[in-house]
Amino acid sequence: SGRPFFSRRIGLNEAGQAIDIEGGLKLTGRAGRWNFGVLDIRQSAYITLDDDGNVEKSVAPANLLVGRVTANVLEESAIGAIMTSGDPTSNAGNTLVGIDFQYLNTRLANGKTLEGAAWYQQTDTEGISGDDAAYGFSLKAPNTEGWIGSLSYREIQKNFKPKLGFVSQHDVRDILFDASYKWRPDAGVFRSITTGIRSQWTDTLDGELDKRIIYVDVARLETHTSDFLGLFLRFDEERITEDFKISE
Repeated sequence: SGRPFFSRRIGLNEAGQAIDIEGGLKLTGRAGRWNFGVLDIRQSAYITLDDDGNVEKSVAPANLLVGRVTANVLEESAIGAIMTSGDPTSNAGNTLVGIDFQYLNTRLANGKTLEGAAWYQQTDTEGISGDDAAYGFSLKAPNTEGWIGSLSYREIQKNFKPKLGFVSQHDVRDILFDASYKWRPDAGVFRSITTGIRSQWTDTLDGELDKRIIYVDVARLETHTSDFLGLFLRFDEERITEDFKISE
């Protein structure tokens, strides 16, 4: 997963030790259809030591800035932009800019809902050039009965480095798919019966396998007391990049 802004990156070094904050400003508000937020933090200088007590890293005071603005569009949707500046764990410059669109329609026939999203983000890190973008889209039908489904795509390039955010894995593309059908019997012991399939396909941007997960809900039964009984199949495949010992 990836986030352009992750607040826990501020005030902590890589080892999870606290860093002093000299001061900060947070401002949020709304004007008409516009929503905005700004966070500006001044983080103190700090040093980290190696196991022998020698200085391993010295980081100068840093000004950390985050700005976010969204505008309500259509009936229930929104378009927005985000910007971050600063690196709390090094002296190198780092910025991020991103745009996104969130679509929502709860006015479909029979009470159905449709959600969608599209986003693009790019970082600029001192000393690194190229392959520094991340983007994706998703489409969901999060209904409580009948057909339920989702499809999403995400790509994170190897030099995408949001220093005020969080990325769990670089140089990958993900495709997630989910389709199921839930029906509610008019009578009987079961409140709902669901069957469906979920899958995740993850590859490196060079086309190598990272992992595959396919999960088949043959039948998932829920009683009126919220007890569950299910039968499912799961298939996993994963590329291991380093040798390791499972056990003795």
